[in-house]
Order: sequence, then structure tokens, then C-alpha cells
Amino acid sequence: MIPNTKGGKMTMKAMKKVLVSALAAAFVVTAAAPAGAAPSPVKAPKAISGKATVKGVTVKTSKKGTATVTAVKSKKATVKVAATIKVKGVTYKVTAIGANAFKNCKKVKKISVGKNVKTIGKNAFKGCKKTIKVTAASKKAKKAQLKAEGNYEALQLLPKNASRVRLHNRCKLTGRPKGYMRQFGISRIQFREMASAGLIPGVKKASW
Repeated sequence: MIPNTKGGKMTMKAMKKVLVSALAAAFVVTAAAPAGAAPSPVKAPKAISGKATVKGVTVKTSKKGTATVTAVKSKKATVKVAATIKVKGVTYKVTAIGANAFKNCKKVKKISVGKNVKTIGKNAFKGCKKTIKVTAASKKAKKAQLKAEGNYEALQLLPKNASRVRLHNRCKLTGRPKGYMRQFGISRIQFREMASAGLIPGVKKASW
């Protein structure tokens, strides 16, 4: 039993008002400061098409994440074209060196080309010293480099059969390119001779 206010104590109605106001205040405080709120995720920068200059090297970027070196300004004797380049937080693969990229870089004596470079444009090293030394990491870049330099004598010294377009199925014993039997790896003539001599297990002679 709750006494009335006549004796200096709260009535039932006054007690309900106090409880309601206390609960409302607690709800407001809880809503104002939610516990364990997850932070919004930060979006990573995307590759874009454009131009940028990093440490004297001007590149043209693409949405595919690749970059082409278009111009180089350097007073150093050695220049390195890296395999990748970072522009505004995005890493691009340097896949090509454009035409006239090293134009009139007279002080450059040595150029190191990264492994991702596959093509070198025409006259890329025009205006440089004749004694310039270019080292390419990939075979494609090496061929493109020799073409760009006009060094056809060195290009002729490269093994011709190393080219992918010259790969051919040949007999493993005689090297004959025609009549190749893929299942056995030899030509039909060599297969007939070996089958007649009983050198191929499971193959019996029949009418030829």
C-alpha cells in the first residue's frame, strides 16, 4: 500500500509519472549512442583512362589497368622502365613504350625495360646516343626493341623456330613435318617401319 501525499509521501499517480519519465530519458540516451555501429566501407580507386607524370615518366593509362610510356625526361645515365606504375593509388601494368618516348634523351646510356612491356613503338629511342644499351626482360620486348632500333642483323640472329607462329608438329625421330601422327608423335613413314619391325606394342601389321 502506497500512502498519499498528505503525509509527505507520493501517491500512485505521481509514482507512475516519475517511472514513465525515467524510462523515456533512458530510451533517448540509448538511441542517441548506438552500440557497435559498423563503419561504412571505403571504396578502392578504379583504373581510369588519362595521362599522368611520375618521376619524369609520362604514361597514358587505360581502364583495363595498363599503361603506355609516352615520354621520358631524364638527365640520368641509367633509366629504368618499371613493370608497374602507381597513379593516384591505382597500380597499372606498363605494357608498352610509345613512339618517340625517349626522344632526345642524349644523356641516357642504359635503359632497362620491365617484364610486362610487350611492344616498343617506332623510333622510341630516336635522338639518344648510338652507344645506348637497352635490356629487355621479355622476349617480345627484345624483338620489339631490335625492330625499334633498326638492328635487323641482331634480329636475324635470334632463333627462327623460337617464334610461336613457326611452331610445327614434327616427327620426334626424323623431324619430318608432314604425315605427323599425333597419337604416337612420329611420322606415318616411321610408324609403318616401326610397326613392321614389331617395335610398337599393341600394333599389328595389316594391309598398308
